[in-house]
Amino acid sequence: MAVAARSSDIPVQWGASYAPDEGRFQTRTGWWHPKAAFAADFFRGKFARGGSDVALDSFAATVRSSSHLLADATGIYRTFAPNALATLAGVGAYIGGQVTNCWGSPDNLDDTATWAKQNTPVIFADGDFCAVADDSSSATEQLLGTGSIAANAASYAMWVDLKKDSENTVMRSVTFRLFGGTTQSRSCAVNTSTGAYHFGTGNGTPFFYDLGDRWRVGLVIQNNGTNTRGDLYINPCFNTSLSATAADATLTGTASFSWPHMIAGPYPGPRLRVKGTRYASDVQATNMDWFNAAGLAGGGAGLVIPNWGSTGHGVSRTLFELSDGTTNNLVRAYANASDRPALLVVAGGVTQTDTALSAPIALGRKPLIFKWGAAGGYVADGAGNAASIGAITLPTGLAALRLGSSLAGNYLNSVLEQIQICRAMDQSEAQAWAVTA
Repeated sequence: MAVAARSSDIPVQWGASYAPDEGRFQTRTGWWHPKAAFAADFFRGKFARGGSDVALDSFAATVRSSSHLLADATGIYRTFAPNALATLAGVGAYIGGQVTNCWGSPDNLDDTATWAKQNTPVIFADGDFCAVADDSSSATEQLLGTGSIAANAASYAMWVDLKKDSENTVMRSVTFRLFGGTTQSRSCAVNTSTGAYHFGTGNGTPFFYDLGDRWRVGLVIQNNGTNTRGDLYINPCFNTSLSATAADATLTGTASFSWPHMIAGPYPGPRLRVKGTRYASDVQATNMDWFNAAGLAGGGAGLVIPNWGSTGHGVSRTLFELSDGTTNNLVRAYANASDRPALLVVAGGVTQTDTALSAPIALGRKPLIFKWGAAGGYVADGAGNAASIGAITLPTGLAALRLGSSLAGNYLNSVLEQIQICRAMDQSEAQAWAVTA
């Protein structure tokens, strides 16, 4: 697969191995930062540790007791076996927590265990989609999908994809509903030719995305503590008007839908696909010899490129965490519950700093820098935003590195393109990297 060139691909004289007793770098042409002791470019499948190129399986280990689906750069979903990191050239590595799709057959809308045929629509496969045909001019033919949820106040993300087509007269519709107590619902009508859409009044926060060959329609909704079921109505022939309030039973036609999801938590972005439960991915460095050899016990810097697929999660999302295996001594780079990049340092069980940028993260590929040391440090991004950290006591015994997760159980839930753990560098040097990364 061809991958567009980036400035980080241009060969430069970058450090290959650090000789701490000589206090200098040996040089070679490479791809990582001159001060990097641990570097991964998941976007291009390059890995280095202690100045030497290494294979992924000896670089990091993944524990995940289920398979994982990840979309490649062309939108095709690839399957990864249990305990295999979900990483693809041209994309990066997706690292996330446990997710369950409440609709049991997202890949087969003809499965009556999940999808009830109301007035017997015809269902057939259409590549990555399932076509739903309403062939009656006197009745509204549609699907109703159901899945069990807890009667609590959890928030759910619900979405489904509609295939783009040339139909410009008959609108399609989907209705998301929480049911079984005090009903909550919201409907959306879509012109699958133009992408025009209309959400009716109702509950939750809607979203609509153009994903190339499809439109994604979704809703984030919080249960009111009474509903015990999550429903999705799929109507291929709703009306000729986007703003209509009722279906026109005389319309006939076919529309294609793909992989409905209902998951507890916020919308996770466009690359997640789950049937059943996808368990959490715990990704850790397999070797830490490079850490002390490079003098990083005295402080260091993390250069990180996440590709955020969604924001507004309302929970912490970890980029990386160095620790002694406990929460008493650690360095954690993360996005906080307000979507602001932050650095937490804990030494001897005492928080030394928890400093965040004032500028929040945004969707897409956003380089970030985190620097820590006894004299202080900073958090910065590629846009020039920075927050300074004063003198701190450094944690001791750091001997474990987690990527995309923390001991606290917070996961990135997004794509990690690149991470480099480096010797300390001044802010101007770090931001120069961020601008060209």
